[in-house]
Amino acid sequence: MFDIHPTRTVHLSGRKGQTPLLSNTAVNNGINDYCAEEPTEKGNIITFSDTTESQKTIFYQGKPFIGFSHVQGLYPKVENVWFEKDCLYFISLFKLAIGEHYDYATKFNRKIATNIKIYLPILTKHGNPVIDKTYKYHNLGFIPNFRYMEERISELMEERISELDAYLKVSKLSGYKLSKEDKKIIQEEKSFVKFKIKNLFTSSNGDFDIQQKHIDNSGEMVITSGENNYGEMGKSTIKAKVFDKNTITIDMFGNVFFRDYQYKIVTHARVFSLKFISDLSIDNGLYIVSKLQYLKKIYSYSNMCSFSKIGEDYIELPVKKESIKEEKIQIDNIDFEYMEKYIKVLKKIIIKDVVKYKDKIIYETKKIVKK
Repeated sequence: MFDIHPTRTVHLSGRKGQTPLLSNTAVNNGINDYCAEEPTEKGNIITFSDTTESQKTIFYQGKPFIGFSHVQGLYPKVENVWFEKDCLYFISLFKLAIGEHYDYATKFNRKIATNIKIYLPILTKHGNPVIDKTYKYHNLGFIPNFRYMEERISELMEERISELDAYLKVSKLSGYKLSKEDKKIIQEEKSFVKFKIKNLFTSSNGDFDIQQKHIDNSGEMVITSGENNYGEMGKSTIKAKVFDKNTITIDMFGNVFFRDYQYKIVTHARVFSLKFISDLSIDNGLYIVSKLQYLKKIYSYSNMCSFSKIGEDYIELPVKKESIKEEKIQIDNIDFEYMEKYIKVLKKIIIKDVVKYKDKIIYETKKIVKK
């Protein structure tokens, strides 16, 4: 069905533009950046990386793009047959067939990809498969049921949009327009003070080396290193130390995440938990995590992050106006109220496009139902 080969790359000028630039990342639909160069690839194809956890890097690219090295494209052998929803359906089957057998050590190359077999829905008549006598689908024999695939993906999209709509209402994020108070928060000039990280947090580690074989999809979430899926490995009931919710995890690469749920930590991936000296709300925690994002620019595999290293580093936090004149700023002077309000405003700003997209899909769905 597909010719699989590397995407073409070009020499980049470094100028920003509108062309998506794909890399080996497993997040953001594989898009690493946007550049000013002309696209080398047409849109409406599937891509994946052959140098990492490939099943997590399979994405549908609707727009023309440029790919870095090791980005592979699945180019349909028959044009005007595979479209967005067909590709999304195919991706779910492709991922299922691949499993989790490939990583940095065991590469998922195009030779392996070419020989992956999947089950596709096919057209039938009176219970029998419709034979592709015209060879329109390159000797598949049967005709894929594209209509079913598109309708199934549409159903799933409608379900997710309904869930999103309900979530936005419950979390009071449906209304994204900024109030006068919201605008005042964004425009307010705050005073910031640097605090030593070791003076604000206590650190602790896991007590049992949880492995993939211990993941049984029940119990507490297990945290490992990496950005993929926020470092979540899966749930496990294995006996191990359980960490409090509303705490922060940092891995050896400096990836920082706020956890609003109880969790366990693997011991082999150098992940540690930070507990603030007082209870944190979710929004305060998110604010603090944003201020610690600089850590992943410092630490890497060759210079692993640890609490003994970052303890002497600083975190810059807003303080109350009345405390500025004091000779020594205390932790009690941190303006937690401002931090909470600031994050709530940011949520409104960030959620704006999501709400508009959700409203658009609901509107289009209602039009289809009326027809």
